[in-house]
Amino acid sequence: MFSISAVKGKFKRSKLDLEKTFLFDEQLSRLDNNILKLFKIDEKCIIYYVESDTYSWYITNQRFLIPSEDKSIILSHLKRIDFLDLKQNPSNKLKNKQLNLFTDKQEFSFYVEERSWHLIFDIFKFIIGKNKKVNG
Repeated sequence: MFSISAVKGKFKRSKLDLEKTFLFDEQLSRLDNNILKLFKIDEKCIIYYVESDTYSWYITNQRFLIPSEDKSIILSHLKRIDFLDLKQNPSNKLKNKQLNLFTDKQEFSFYVEERSWHLIFDIFKFIIGKNKKVNG
């Protein structure tokens, strides 16, 4: 299991001036009450991203959720994160907005706020690293 406070610390230390990506505790008032119903009773949202009314995602202590795509990925199942679009288009380093998550059986693409891909990548690498320590 990973530390929620470590993830929050990584986010805060980045000092990125983000407009659509937030720590849950600090921007709770921005969320629609229907979103809060997505979380299980023992689940704590850590970071969320809201692109528009039709696209958002949430990292909790248990899952990664993309409600508009009806995706829910258990964090302990994650094996790898990558930036395939950036590898194909290296000139887009500053504007990259897509990351890819992998489990044993599936690949999930998701979008992030411009300039934030390296932070979100690092957070998922941290979570996946903790998974490997727990799962051997």
